[in-house]
Amino acid sequence: MTQNNFIVLLDKFLLETLSAEEWSLFTEQCRKQENQRLLQEIVLKKLEDRTYQGLSDKNRIEEAFRQVLQKAEQQEERQLPETIQINSKPRFFTFRRVAAAAAIIVFFAAGAYLLFSNNSNRQAISENQPTKPIRDIAAPVSANAVLTLADGSRIVLDSAGNGSLATQGAASIIKLADGRIAYTANANNVSEVQYNTLTVPRGSKVMSLALADGSKVWMNAQSSLRYPTAFVGSERKVEITGEAYFEVAKNAAMPFIVKKGDVTVQVLGTHFNVNAYEDEEQMKITLLEGSVNVSQGNNKNLLKPGQQARIQNGIMKVTNQVDIEEVMAWKNGLFNFKGENINTVMRQLARWYDLDVYYEKQVTEKFYVKMNRNTNLSNVFKILETTGGVHFKIEGKKIMVMP
Repeated sequence: MTQNNFIVLLDKFLLETLSAEEWSLFTEQCRKQENQRLLQEIVLKKLEDRTYQGLSDKNRIEEAFRQVLQKAEQQEERQLPETIQINSKPRFFTFRRVAAAAAIIVFFAAGAYLLFSNNSNRQAISENQPTKPIRDIAAPVSANAVLTLADGSRIVLDSAGNGSLATQGAASIIKLADGRIAYTANANNVSEVQYNTLTVPRGSKVMSLALADGSKVWMNAQSSLRYPTAFVGSERKVEITGEAYFEVAKNAAMPFIVKKGDVTVQVLGTHFNVNAYEDEEQMKITLLEGSVNVSQGNNKNLLKPGQQARIQNGIMKVTNQVDIEEVMAWKNGLFNFKGENINTVMRQLARWYDLDVYYEKQVTEKFYVKMNRNTNLSNVFKILETTGGVHFKIEGKKIMVMP
């Protein structure tokens, strides 16, 4: 089977239009080891180019197929016209079964290599054996980061082996034994500046990166960083979404610049944290060591260690009342809430555990919690519930927050 034919079958599978004959052929091809890498690359490409609405992030698979599952709820009694032969026994697939099968195949792209077992009955999910509801969610056990190279190709770092990953012009990319990736480059040999993007999705552990100049970056869940593979010219510029902590290598001749929209953080060599999530009311730049110049339009402020710039609606304010321990809790493997409201707490939990949060009613309680992030979600909820002001209900990845 050619790659194009395989892609056609995959398209039909995701669109729920496979015939019985095509289903048999498709599942046969999926079982073959030589197609596993191809299947992974194809599905990741589909997620990247948004061929299917909602498929924008490989670690948001459950959300991506939620629309299909909702459709199944509405049309549960409807049956596909084709009869599917499994172990010589004819069965009709409802939309629920097809949706479940679609979820399985895309989970495969995220590293679940149990798409089809030798027992072909696993291809159908029996309505007589309902799945046990999920009552708890474990903390992330791996950094499910994706590295996008200059040509648009993607490397799923969690499944990539240690050692050399790729060469980008004059730069080499290496995955170290502890999971970090590092760039080495000879700036004198750079003929064209190339850019890579490291994306750390929701539900992922913190990912660390060593840039070509020796600067180190730690990235929180639901964050991305776009950067040149080698630094040339008069500045070192990177672009961020989400949250990252920087330890910048000193180079007086080449300032290091972090960009987020119209906000610029310029340094020569220092340690600082940038919180720039889209769903947060304020963008926060916190300085731990050295000095940084934060600018937005005509607003410019030079921060000293222990200060924080807060930017909201085009207005920048600098405060000295910063709890560095709370700011850096995410990097140190902690949740640390000191008088935060439930919305702030749940935004952090949603990124770490990959949750969809809903509110029955608004909760007015303020929360003071310090605990290890590497724990099951139920343990976090038990601590929060000790206040007596909030209660949680877990249904898969859906969390209902109630007073």
